[in-house]
Amino acid sequence: MSGAEDRRMVTETITKTNEMVAFDDYLRFGTDDESPKRDTSRRAYLWTAELFTRFLNGRELTPDLAREFIKELTAQVLISQMSVNLGRR
Repeated sequence: MSGAEDRRMVTETITKTNEMVAFDDYLRFGTDDESPKRDTSRRAYLWTAELFTRFLNGRELTPDLAREFIKELTAQVLISQMSVNLGRR
């Protein structure tokens, strides 16, 4: 990997990290129009945002990709709920 490619990767990682930090600050402190989120809600939002970032895997966001992510996330939640319910029997 060339030095330029290496610097680009680091910059992209820092940008994503800064975006997540900014999103966390928004959730933590709120705005004039929105109250701050509680810790459990904030962690859930950040977890979902991280999953979405991984799902995109560098691809440009499109409505179709967003819909695909929602379908996959919904399927994972349903499978998880089914596993819990089956475990209770």
